[in-house]
Amino acid sequence: MTDYAPGGPGTSPTWTSSAKDMVGCALGPSRLWFTLGFGIVNEVYYPRVDIPQIRDLGFIVADGEGFWAELKRVANYRIRLLAPGVPAVEVVHQHERFTLRLRIAPATRRDALVIECHLDGDPKLRPYVLVAPHLGATGNGNRAAVVSYRNRCTLWAEQGPWGAALAAVDERQHDAISRASAGYVGDSDGWQDFARNGAMSWEYAAAGPGNVAARLRKQCRVSGAPRDHCSAAAFRQCASAAHRKLAGLACGTQRAPCGAARSPARAR
Repeated sequence: MTDYAPGGPGTSPTWTSSAKDMVGCALGPSRLWFTLGFGIVNEVYYPRVDIPQIRDLGFIVADGEGFWAELKRVANYRIRLLAPGVPAVEVVHQHERFTLRLRIAPATRRDALVIECHLDGDPKLRPYVLVAPHLGATGNGNRAAVVSYRNRCTLWAEQGPWGAALAAVDERQHDAISRASAGYVGDSDGWQDFARNGAMSWEYAAAGPGNVAARLRKQCRVSGAPRDHCSAAAFRQCASAAHRKLAGLACGTQRAPCGAARSPARAR
């Protein structure tokens, strides 16, 4: 892994489209609101509804041999709430080579958004997460890095007093991140890597300050087996505190929001 990404400070930051599939908020004391658009997570707001902390969090599915598809550009998906009155949503993306199912819900007691991912189809394919932090409602002056926290690979972002962390685990609670990279939007970010090389060929440990983005590849089990992972993005007023918010989610509670969504009584 190369220490520092080239291309800073990146292109001028923008926000994503105002065309939304839905908006949601957490039940309980969590101070988190989120939006979905084109079948992926768009802005996530914390600790108030007027302070977005990310531009979007999306997925690429790729085989490492030249084929790759960005879910929001495929734009073939269906969406449903998992139960009436519960802020948990299922999005199913269809492609001729794969089906990718996302279940998205805010944690009830932590300022974190939980995303369950299930990939079916060609066993060569792997899911990649792309996230663009806009901490404190700006894409300028952000920093991103790939770090180890409690023996787990984590994507970290910080800007001024704001912090965010993204981690992933498999169904056995093992670290599900096999590769990760930080970069500058428009030059060394994950989307540019796929557009130029057709695969994840860049790995940079850090980027910033500037308009940054981060990417991770999720590990999968043996070919043909189900590929299930759960990611959590936590927000706090410094990156280290965001990491601590993720710690509890990574110890067994991260699947609860989507599981609880099947029973509204449990979520109240």
